Amino acid sequence: MVHIRARPQTNGNTRRDFAEAYKALVDAKRAVQDAAANVLSNVANGQNYQHLGVHADAAMNADRRNIQEHMLQATALIASIGFAIAEICDKHDRGVAW
Repeated sequence: MVHIRARPQTNGNTRRDFAEAYKALVDAKRAVQDAAANVLSNVANGQNYQHLGVHADAAMNADRRNIQEHMLQATALIASIGFAIAEICDKHDRGVAW
């Protein structure tokens, strides 16, 4: 879990700025998911493994698992930062002491 100590300030960035950062992370997570689908469809597909002959399916499946694992890690990291910012906004809205 990511911990962010920053807080909205009257002489700094506002809660709205924090919310915009959260939205940017939501968009980034969606972009990573879209990129993963694109990579799996256009790169890690059977036609691009023909040069491996009888080993093509095993290589493709291994690559697909590896790509999916890394993309899931990337989205999880982005989500973790987003969760931390959402928590800051929630506490700010409720007037909770830090």
